[in-house]
Amino acid sequence: SGISVEQLFAWCEKEDFDVIDGLIDKSWVIHNRITDEVHLHPLISDLMQEELALDPESCRAYIQNLTDACTNTFNTEWQEKQKLLDYTKTACERVPEDSELLKMVCLARASMLQDIWAYGESEKLYREVLAHTQKPEERARLHHHISHVQILNGFYESGLETAWKGLSELEGISLCEMSRELGYYYNELLRRISEANRHLGHYEEAVRYARKAVEECGDFYVTSKECSRGWAEYHLARSLFESGEWDESETVIRHAYSLFEKVGDEWSTEYC
Repeated sequence: SGISVEQLFAWCEKEDFDVIDGLIDKSWVIHNRITDEVHLHPLISDLMQEELALDPESCRAYIQNLTDACTNTFNTEWQEKQKLLDYTKTACERVPEDSELLKMVCLARASMLQDIWAYGESEKLYREVLAHTQKPEERARLHHHISHVQILNGFYESGLETAWKGLSELEGISLCEMSRELGYYYNELLRRISEANRHLGHYEEAVRYARKAVEECGDFYVTSKECSRGWAEYHLARSLFESGEWDESETVIRHAYSLFEKVGDEWSTEYC
């Protein structure tokens, strides 16, 4: 399938616009004027694949824009999600295995698969990336993602086990030694432990680890402090509710809502 002209130019650098127009004029890029979509001439596609193997960095901007497009697609139409999945599938097949770009696009595809509830495929891809990852921040992030899709898929024991495995790799690293990113995913793992215990009916453990997540979220965040703390409080409120602490649960969830509202996070407020 092709890609819309509007999307293509959104993903490319401005200095590439004239080049793309020239390729369309020469029919090396085929433009369907009815659908306003473009696709590469098969010969050019094969040549580009050969060049990509020699210099994968030449398409870093495209891969980065593709991964950005795959972020937060919860309210994206199904047809658009399918197109993004097709693009990531092609990129996964063509980016060389030893390129850091492959990890980027595989994570984007795994996230998209998670969004369309293909949890098994998503987990498989996350695990493939984990097997080739060494950095503590990235391993913590991947253990969080794997645990999350396992919980979403109803495999609560597995999700709990994965979250504990992620935490075990961080033993010996104090909070003050953690980077902002590592601390954030450490906190996410605490939330996964709380969430899995909640689904398993272990409400005391769920509350315990949710409180720990709230107490230790501090300056650890990826998007904003408010969202980081808000989600920690969301899980605490859910766990308190299940354990019968309804008054405290209401207080906590109202505060979480106010944090999401403060930063204009409409998607998160829907969960409160």
